[in-house]
Amino acid sequence: MKKLLSTSFLFITTLIVNGQICTRTVSTYIKAPGGYNIYGTATLTNNAGALTLSFDKDFSTVGGPDLHVYLAKNNASPTAAGNTNLEVGKLKSNSGEQSYTIPPGINIEDYDNVLIHCKGGNHFWGGGTLSSVSGLCSTTGITESEQEVFSLYPNPANEILNINISNANAHSISITDVTGKILLNEILSENKKQVDVSKFTEGLYFVRIADGDDKTMGIRKFLVY
Repeated sequence: MKKLLSTSFLFITTLIVNGQICTRTVSTYIKAPGGYNIYGTATLTNNAGALTLSFDKDFSTVGGPDLHVYLAKNNASPTAAGNTNLEVGKLKSNSGEQSYTIPPGINIEDYDNVLIHCKGGNHFWGGGTLSSVSGLCSTTGITESEQEVFSLYPNPANEILNINISNANAHSISITDVTGKILLNEILSENKKQVDVSKFTEGLYFVRIADGDDKTMGIRKFLVY
């Protein structure tokens, strides 16, 4: 049987989790009709609850008089009917590395696209779709009541972890370690799940329950000893 976790190990694990970073990226963009090509990678990063959007050194597009960066629900002009969006800021440069701070209260999963748009001329350049979240954010804006869509026991565990899901909208389950490595990712077939954790390395892990659109419904942590 694995040895019990020591107090010092728990303290170190807490420090690792609190500094954890998760990201979503865009590397392929669709040029809008009448728009322009966009190159490079955009990365949306959650670092302990603080969100930033950054373009890498390979970023480039055609310059314009009033280009702005947006996060949006749809890959369409931010002025298009029904396209919920957040204006991140005026594009700092049409090429090279640059970063933008996202206002507080925005979740990394709230918007799915990065857009560039000429605001003054209402001319849409184009945009790209953000990938799924890589890693598990230490702060994701999920409240305790939202986390009650499922329960875990025993916790800590060293053989079998039981997961009971109480929300009918739950669609999938994943388990991730503190580095963001995915150890389990599957569709739920019933509202109870048993996971054999006997071969897990002792430490801290996260269970994430998502709905049919892969939106987080709840995250709970558990220990393996």
